[in-house]
Amino acid sequence: MQAIRKQLDEIEDQQTQTAKTKLQSKYGVRYSELTRLPYLDLVQFTVFDPMHNLFLGTAKTMLKTIWPNLDGLGEKSLDEIQAVVDASFSPPEIGRLPNKLAGSFGALTSQQLKNWTLYFSLYAVEGQIPEGAYKCWQLFVDGCHDLCRPVITTRQLRSAHEKLHQFCRTFERLYGSANCYPNQHFHLHLLECVLDFGPIYGFWLFSFERLNGILGSYQTNQKSIEVQLCRRFLREQHISAMQTPSMYADQLSAKAFGLDITGTLPDEATHAIPDYDHFVTVSSGALKTGYDLYDPSSVIMNGTQESSSLESDDIPLLLTSLECLVGKSEVKRLTQSFIKCSAVNYMGEQYGCRDSHLYGRCCRILADWCGTDGQIDTAGHGVRPGEIDHFLQFHFEDRTKGWVPIVMAKISWLQKHGDHDYFRSSLAKVWCRSLYEIHGPASYMPVQRIFGKYVGGVRMINREKVCVVIPKIPSFHW
Repeated sequence: MQAIRKQLDEIEDQQTQTAKTKLQSKYGVRYSELTRLPYLDLVQFTVFDPMHNLFLGTAKTMLKTIWPNLDGLGEKSLDEIQAVVDASFSPPEIGRLPNKLAGSFGALTSQQLKNWTLYFSLYAVEGQIPEGAYKCWQLFVDGCHDLCRPVITTRQLRSAHEKLHQFCRTFERLYGSANCYPNQHFHLHLLECVLDFGPIYGFWLFSFERLNGILGSYQTNQKSIEVQLCRRFLREQHISAMQTPSMYADQLSAKAFGLDITGTLPDEATHAIPDYDHFVTVSSGALKTGYDLYDPSSVIMNGTQESSSLESDDIPLLLTSLECLVGKSEVKRLTQSFIKCSAVNYMGEQYGCRDSHLYGRCCRILADWCGTDGQIDTAGHGVRPGEIDHFLQFHFEDRTKGWVPIVMAKISWLQKHGDHDYFRSSLAKVWCRSLYEIHGPASYMPVQRIFGKYVGGVRMINREKVCVVIPKIPSFHW
């Protein structure tokens, strides 16, 4: 920064504007009164926007320019990619890509490019571009997946940096330095930006883009447009922040007025939500025991609810699951009746059952719970995909606490496929499309053990339709 200040002083010492402009072009800096602040570091305080840098930059360039012009990605390949994307299934918050990718690359929004990169591209473009180009793209996707987390560790950050660095080196080797561009160099500065300013959710521009879309949707009379936009925006924010009587909450809510609320958490977020350390402790690794870890106060049951009774064959399975959670000697008995629910909200994520018309797309989860032959994997060997059949809330008698409630999910777990590592990727894994593990104790799992959701795609591998699973990056609210 001292060198930059000397350059700025030299620029200001010039007697003519022409001389100043010439030096500004030479040094790449311009004078500002802010540069006189002793604590201002123009270099360190410059932040690269990951949205433009990663998705509207590199991802879009690969789709529009590199693959079609240098890797031979033609119309036939694009049609096959479109068929794979159309057969994919994803949670509702992911959204879907356009029905005609070939003619939509230039019109894809930043959010669609992000979803394409993180969730669809790995299994959609495999076999459509040369193997070397595919491995290069894998490095980029893996790096983006590590980087695009609302909570990130230093280890994950450095892993993302290393993968992006390898991507840039591989790109230059494959396509030559003539096809490299400054945006790739900026990938290597994202590490410093996150170390200085925190996870990229704090400074990327997706929220600004979304707000621009909302403002652009307002109807005006083309006169004093700025004033009209400000008035309507302030009015909507005022309505969304109003405190209304609970008896009229539905009639007077912002949604009832058709308002698009931005920057606020859903109502469920006002309930007790565990912190991130608790989430990691409970949802991954070797199974931890203790009722307090699985207290249902942080699980909000919603959707349709009805009373039901357990089948006699299911009671021993539930007892085995409970004994793994709280200790074999702590469980005495459980109630045969339970409340059956179609959806729950946990850690800001909505989960539903697969037969629900409203929440069916939220049924696919990943969890470190199921082992082989329907047994519970208490050692925590890795996450497995499953589909939620329904949620059940019941009570069991704990030897020390008495009768206590718990919320569990009944899950059908996908079987591991023989070509599990077909894509040679840490993200994309192959599972059987319609074969499930046998019904056993692992069929019942506490909601707190859910690790997250996944995006699935159907691919033909060795003349067999299989399910390709990509973990969805969680959206935490607490």
